[in-house]
Amino acid sequence: MKKCSNCNEIKELIEFHNDKKGKYGKHSVCKECKKEYRDKPEAKVKAKEWREANKHKQKEYMANYHQVNTYGITLEEKETMFYTQGGTCAMCFTKQPGGTHNKWHTDHNHITGKVRAVLCFRCNRDLGYYEMHREKCEKYLEEYDNG
Repeated sequence: MKKCSNCNEIKELIEFHNDKKGKYGKHSVCKECKKEYRDKPEAKVKAKEWREANKHKQKEYMANYHQVNTYGITLEEKETMFYTQGGTCAMCFTKQPGGTHNKWHTDHNHITGKVRAVLCFRCNRDLGYYEMHREKCEKYLEEYDNG
C-alpha cells in the first residue's frame, strides 16, 4: 500500500507506475492522478513544447526504447558489443553500415530472440532473407554448384 502525493489516497502498489528512484520502486503520484494531469490542455501544450525544445533527447529516448523493447538490450550495450567485435560488421567486417539510414543493425535469432551481433545493413538484410528461405537457397546452390 502507498499514499498518492496528489490525491492523498492510500492505494495498492499496482496503482502506481514503476520508478526506480521512488519509494517501493513506484512513482509518488498514482496512475489515475497522472492521467488526469496529462489529459489537461495545459499539460499537453507543456509536453509538446518540451518535445520541440528537446528533439535530440526525444529521438535518443525513442531509439533506446525501441532497442530495449525489440531486442532486450540498450543502445549502450549494443555499442559495447559493436566495439567488442572490432568496430566492424561481425559478418563482412566492413566499417560502413550502409543502407538508407546508414546505421548499424542488431542481429538476433527470430525464434529465440537472442541477440547475436551487430551487422551492416546488407549482411542483416541478406541473413534475414537466408534464414527465411534457407532450404530454397541451399537447394539452389546444391543443384547449380554440383550440376
